[in-house]
Amino acid sequence: MTTLYFSDGVTTIDLYAGTGYALLADTWSPRVARRRVDTLGGPIHEDVIEEMTISISADTAGLPHTRLETLDRLITQGERFRRGENVAPVLLYYQPDGSSIVTNPALVAFPDSPFGPLRALVLGYADGGMTIAERLYDLQGVINEIVVTVQFIRRGQWLAASASVTGTNDTNPAVLTATFGYSAPDLCPVKVTLGTFGDANANGTILPGFVFVANHADRINLLDAGTMTASGYTLDTDVAAKPHGAGVLRYTPTTTNPATSGTKVVNGSPRRIGIVANLRNNSLTATWRIKVNATAHLYGTVSTTEYVVDATSQLPQRVMLGIVRADFAIERITLTITASTVTGPPTLDIDTLIAIDLDDPSSRIVGIGPITIAARIPLPDSSNLILDPRPLTDLTPSVTVIDATTPTFGTQPDYHRGDPYLMTRGTTVAALYLAANSTYWRLVDESFSTVRNQSLSVYRWPGWVTPA
Repeated sequence: MTTLYFSDGVTTIDLYAGTGYALLADTWSPRVARRRVDTLGGPIHEDVIEEMTISISADTAGLPHTRLETLDRLITQGERFRRGENVAPVLLYYQPDGSSIVTNPALVAFPDSPFGPLRALVLGYADGGMTIAERLYDLQGVINEIVVTVQFIRRGQWLAASASVTGTNDTNPAVLTATFGYSAPDLCPVKVTLGTFGDANANGTILPGFVFVANHADRINLLDAGTMTASGYTLDTDVAAKPHGAGVLRYTPTTTNPATSGTKVVNGSPRRIGIVANLRNNSLTATWRIKVNATAHLYGTVSTTEYVVDATSQLPQRVMLGIVRADFAIERITLTITASTVTGPPTLDIDTLIAIDLDDPSSRIVGIGPITIAARIPLPDSSNLILDPRPLTDLTPSVTVIDATTPTFGTQPDYHRGDPYLMTRGTTVAALYLAANSTYWRLVDESFSTVRNQSLSVYRWPGWVTPA
């Protein structure tokens, strides 16, 4: 049996249950959403306009009008929600009779498979609004049926109920993975939770960093820079600051001319990569210009524009060095650094480089601001960083930090850059959180001077544009 109804969780209007509302035959077929062409982030499909002709009936005088007002109020509530009013979202639920979606063996064979009807966020009336097409009367001349045509806006992608998986855990930073039992039919929204990074430091703050998300672990290259030695570039163990590898790459200039480091291999054969560095300026006066050079197979070398490292901080900091694109697979990278002075001499240290494959549309870099929960100093062990697309409950995604075991301390909205509306398609979701606290290169529990362990869990809403 076909399922089709509007609901905000309290009020439900069912068009197939025989409760006074009925979709007239051959008056509606779901529109297929197009891919969006803008680059502002968010859902990848455009909103669509649907048109339905609905019969509203009752045997009691006045009840058809009451039911008509209920329908109008529910769709208007979707419009109020879109304007940012504090009302519950309205969803349209749909499952065609004999749908292959919920009976597909590739989905139902796994415990984390989606069940139930598909749903889409209703965003209010379209320009056509609601039109009363016909009024029908009983033998006593009382209206017992009203036929209306309704145009409304909904999100373009139909989503199933969310499914969740628990991923790997490892010491920070690490590429963590979570694996579903099936591939999604299309790019679908995912919620990523990175956990257990509490007890950050004495003032309860984790310094700004980045979250990287991709559909496979090989797309996130976590590179120890310490091995990129060359003339002027040496390995420094820097044990007290707890580097990721055997040590950091230290550049000690003997000239103010550009100097190039040794190479680092990039896995995955990407043609477009974004590069983030975990670096530290050890000088109070020197500044640095740094660029990444990417060498592609049979192509040559392409470079980012120069990034300027100033002398405002002598703590480790995470910086976006840029994006490079080549016509062939990028095989390796080097760094070219130019110092403003050799007096001292100054030094610049680099612990890790993250090179993320941006060829796939599911790859994402999200800048995360400083994290603190003022009510809990230091941050509790149960602190979670959550990137949530909120596809069915809000118009925009959120980045929040929450004390999972003591929620009375609330959720802290977090400053971020980039698009946290994460979407993936394959069986695997990979994520890495590059951040640090105090004077360390990594997230460290200062109570015990140990590097924090991180965990990953993922929710995904499988989605379709053609709910057949």
